[in-house]
Amino acid sequence: MKNSPFASHHVPNVLCVDEEQIDRDINYRFHFLAQFFDFTEDDIKIIHENLDFVKTITPKVITGAQTKILAFDATRKLMLGRLAGYEGDMFTDPDDITLDSPNVMERHKIFCSVFDNLFASNWDEAYLNGPFAIGLSYKWGNKYIDVPVFANTAAFMCGQFLYTDYTMKSDLPLEVKIKLSSALSKALGIIVELTTTALLNDIDLPEVPEEPKKEIPSGTNGNDIEYLY
Repeated sequence: MKNSPFASHHVPNVLCVDEEQIDRDINYRFHFLAQFFDFTEDDIKIIHENLDFVKTITPKVITGAQTKILAFDATRKLMLGRLAGYEGDMFTDPDDITLDSPNVMERHKIFCSVFDNLFASNWDEAYLNGPFAIGLSYKWGNKYIDVPVFANTAAFMCGQFLYTDYTMKSDLPLEVKIKLSSALSKALGIIVELTTTALLNDIDLPEVPEEPKKEIPSGTNGNDIEYLY
């Protein structure tokens, strides 16, 4: 994880931040957050060393966060909208959504996959597409729905607290629990900030390998297909 994109300020021990770039360049913002939160190679290492455990609690964390999301009308909006690659009806009446609704179950599966990939990654540029895509899913996947930024922040902070709670209640050695809880807390802090950034700003997309183009079925206008990210 390269982590020093900032120039030195004329004041000792102070780094220069390009305040325009930080609001549009997701990679630049990530490196700022990593330095601001002291998210280091040691944090990545402790997560990797306990990856099997983290993967076992992630589904519980996502379920816990979704349960909380469904408890408030403003946050329930996070469950609306269409998901990429999902052809079922994602526009369930918000008053009828439950943990068993396709909206919620599909998001549970996607979030588990995203978080598993994030925690297993080296937190380089490729990693950034995960939280960025989550933010975009709320911003553009719900173009007819006004999703409050505070709802996104609250949902992720709930997940952050749940990771800490499950970790501290585990059978891991105390020293490991303390280090892992700290690392996961920093990681979730970065993720929530990046998803919020995607909601609030026009961001320069990180470069990713180009995927093979999919053929559009005959008789379908490609412009009519609604993609999330």
